[in-house]
Amino acid sequence: MVSIQEESIKFYDSMSCDDDDNPVKIVNRHKQEQEYLDTIQQYIKDESWSSRKERIQHDWTTLHSTKEEPKQRNGYDCGMFVCATVEHILERRPLDFTQADMPRFRNHIAFTFIREGQLENQKRPAALV
Repeated sequence: MVSIQEESIKFYDSMSCDDDDNPVKIVNRHKQEQEYLDTIQQYIKDESWSSRKERIQHDWTTLHSTKEEPKQRNGYDCGMFVCATVEHILERRPLDFTQADMPRFRNHIAFTFIREGQLENQKRPAALV
């Protein structure tokens, strides 16, 4: 999540193992996250220069994922966790959802698209008919 106003980049990871206390795995995960954060930061600096001819001279604050963030318990709800995380952050709500909330959140997303007319020509999911 990039915040231009706060000059910060936060890494969220719903797949990281929140019960893994293995120091080697934690260090390796932290290094991998830092590579992603550094890449995003460099993109922001490059984009600022190419689009506005302004150089960002300092590094932004980078924040790593934490054990307290919601974690998914399967390999297919990544997108739902991304959408739920973004919605909660934008609405300034705590990240207090769980895997059990994903069916309800999936319906919420579908109803939002239907209400906004985004799925007018699409086949509606059976659960919503």
